Amino acid sequence: MRIKNYIETITDADAIDAAMEHVESFLKDPNQKVFQILGHYGIGKRKALQKLLDQHEIKPEKHKWTIIDTSKPIEECIMKHPDSIHLWDDVFRSNIMNKNVYNFFSNLASNKIQFNGKFILVANEKEFPKFKFPDLPGIHIKMSLEDTISHIVKIKKEQGVPELSIKNSIQIIKKSFGCK
Repeated sequence: MRIKNYIETITDADAIDAAMEHVESFLKDPNQKVFQILGHYGIGKRKALQKLLDQHEIKPEKHKWTIIDTSKPIEECIMKHPDSIHLWDDVFRSNIMNKNVYNFFSNLASNKIQFNGKFILVANEKEFPKFKFPDLPGIHIKMSLEDTISHIVKIKKEQGVPELSIKNSIQIIKKSFGCK
């Protein structure tokens, strides 16, 4: 299940699980260096990723750049930890699409930069108008409202979350989808 240099979109209720299968394949592939996980806010992509990383006892180098206009901080991080898994959560369009930063990740993805580790980028799809994502390998989790609710309810019940909390989560999801 190898992802090439493009975004694959998964649309059904099991999209999160399928996305994690893609992440697992990415982690096993020594030639792939960059992978992005894109999807709607609140669908559980970050929790699913953390669960997968925990299962493999992977403790990523975590990054959270809110404003970045050069690749220098990224380069410094991978030079300090060249064999590590790196995770940049909450990637903003203004950062990743900055020419210098985007070129860096493109070069990293095409193995033009010496790097033995991996870099995972996680972003809210709404950061990218009309789904114009960076041209880097990855997965776009595009679930309908109904599938998202079904997924969230299933996960929350597995976690033993009280019914009232599940209802609150459903309301948050509905709002994030633009529903009342």
